Amino acid sequence: MKHRRGFVSNSSSDSFILATNKTAKQFEKWLLGVYNAIFETDEENLDRMMKINEINEEGVKIFEEEIKEFYDSEEDIHCDLSYIIEEAKEKNLIFLRIDSKESNSIPWKLQEILQDYNSFRMHWG
Repeated sequence: MKHRRGFVSNSSSDSFILATNKTAKQFEKWLLGVYNAIFETDEENLDRMMKINEINEEGVKIFEEEIKEFYDSEEDIHCDLSYIIEEAKEKNLIFLRIDSKESNSIPWKLQEILQDYNSFRMHWG
């Protein structure tokens, strides 16, 4: 069983960090439109699948630390999100953290779209 701050999982879950010019609400509205178009549904929100929050640079660094804690290792785990921080500073972008709510709850096609952003994906196991 995997443990992480405020979260316990006996299956898979994912988190993404990305930089965008959209607020969390705007991004969710856009992603919901994509989801409904791909899956030909009329979902009203993505609440059952994921949580989207705006974070600051410190939040990105906390995410890096969570990853290192997850692996519970003294080794230098490759988790350098400086490229996202630098892009956000250069372009005055907002950081978003997207966490799946339930095991495997973000459909793979949406994960592919999120990965097309300049994002970092963490698969929690």
